[in-house]
Amino acid sequence: MKEQLFIIVILISSYISLWGIDVEPAVNYICRLAKEKNQYEVAVFPFTSIDGEETKETKKIHQLFIAKLLQCKDLTIIDQQKIDKVLEQQAKLQSGLYSDVDDIQLGQLVGAKTLLYGMYDESFLQISLIDAAKGNVIGAYAIDKENKKELSQKQAEDHHKEFKIKQALRYLFHHRPALFVYVVTTDEELQELKKRRPSRHKKFMNLIDHIKNSIKDPQKKEELEELRKIVHKLRENPKIDTILKQRRKQALKRIQEK
Repeated sequence: MKEQLFIIVILISSYISLWGIDVEPAVNYICRLAKEKNQYEVAVFPFTSIDGEETKETKKIHQLFIAKLLQCKDLTIIDQQKIDKVLEQQAKLQSGLYSDVDDIQLGQLVGAKTLLYGMYDESFLQISLIDAAKGNVIGAYAIDKENKKELSQKQAEDHHKEFKIKQALRYLFHHRPALFVYVVTTDEELQELKKRRPSRHKKFMNLIDHIKNSIKDPQKKEELEELRKIVHKLRENPKIDTILKQRRKQALKRIQEK
């Protein structure tokens, strides 16, 4: 067992050197915070990239992060197969606008007191810790090539909110492509489409109107428009804007193929 652990540590060190990121301070922060809050059962959910998707790189850093956490004394890391099974079951049960399973439900389903989410992209890693009983953010840590720091409560809450928004976009992209296109497209872009391609604009808006009219819950309609506003704000980040435009093209292609 010790030999296996040693090999894992060596692998982690090599990957860290390759990516230029030292996760040790974040792991120490999580160990300390979980103990301070008396929340020893930790569920580490799949890490995602800046666009909310899982990639080969996020899966690798996720596995390596778990390996590091396993060295943390007194911490119990929830079995990953159990987490994957719960997420798979919840995905099948979704029928709404987007995935709306909250953190409290997830905590109960996987048997954890603390939920850990991570976002990784090239040269940075951000970690959020959630109290599974209350659903509130209890801490967050950010790492890049130059800085390693604990985030303020507001920064932590903003980070987790952005993470959840990207999860919602991921769900829409894969399951409700027309709504994905609507959410990421600004009113100015829709007007431009109306000028250049009026027939396509009319066809698309008819589709969106049909979907929106099928939503009986007024609160859900408000949530959709609020999500749209937030996403448009996220698009002010050039990198996110480029990614969302690329995904919009992919979503439009899928809609046209139907």
